[in-house]
Amino acid sequence: HCIGVDPYYLTHKAQQIGYHPDVILAGRRINDGMGSHVARRVAKLMARQNLPTAGAKVLVLGLAFKENCPDVRNTRVIDIVAELRSYNAQVDVHDPWVNADEAKHEYGLDLVAEPQAGQYDAVILAVAHREFTARGAEGVRALGKPGAVIFDVKRTLPRDAVDFWTVALRDTRRIAPSEWIVNQSFDGVIARFWPGAPEWIWLIGAAVVCGWAILLAGR
Repeated sequence: HCIGVDPYYLTHKAQQIGYHPDVILAGRRINDGMGSHVARRVAKLMARQNLPTAGAKVLVLGLAFKENCPDVRNTRVIDIVAELRSYNAQVDVHDPWVNADEAKHEYGLDLVAEPQAGQYDAVILAVAHREFTARGAEGVRALGKPGAVIFDVKRTLPRDAVDFWTVALRDTRRIAPSEWIVNQSFDGVIARFWPGAPEWIWLIGAAVVCGWAILLAGR
């Protein structure tokens, strides 16, 4: 089914039988708040570079739920957009995979067909579409003004080529809420001491935490 929706069914059923799934609910809360978290981190980075958020032009690359896919259901990118707009930033969203009419109908967004280079105070790479990956770090940075903030949510670009290469929001399109706990502990430790670690390292971490949660639930 859908990893973004299944935890809601699981927690509902668990509560029906008298069990309160603390780990899943904690992961769910973290997951649901990550859009706002990303927007706040971008605002802080802009402030450090003396770029006021109010009136700033921000480009969000990607709206779809996952990369190389047109589906916008359950996308959390809209939370990033909403939070930035609450700071009075002017936010453009570009996604070559998403139907513009659907984006307008579902979220009231007017997608930008092709963003102009050198126009933005911050660029957020929110979805790892192949078109964005093909641009490379220089191509993405060229969309911003000199000194613009480049925030890579999906860790698509080299870490030293962006202003923030996120650890906290990692592959939201497909990971279970329990792995969000890994992202706050195991993921952070590995990212610090082993940048670019292979995917199986993250999977082992998720398995360890999930096993721990199951053991606790069985006590």
